[in-house]
Amino acid sequence: MTEKNHVFSDERPGHLAAAGAGVIFHRVEAPAYPQLRHDLYTLALASKIVTVARGAGLELVHAHYALPHAVSAELARQVLATEGD
Repeated sequence: MTEKNHVFSDERPGHLAAAGAGVIFHRVEAPAYPQLRHDLYTLALASKIVTVARGAGLELVHAHYALPHAVSAELARQVLATEGD
């Protein structure tokens, strides 16, 4: 299996096009929820990480910005950890 790098974000980073093959971009779209003032990006990102981890067999997630990315990565880790039970 060919190793690929997965990038998660609400927008494609400008430099990603120059990165070439081996990089897969996953757009994270936070659903609108009128009762909350802020969007649900943190939960949407965690969900996307879980989905891709299941499908692509991710073993490592590098969260470049601690907030909200590290929180999302930790939530995803917790979800994935329960699947072995």
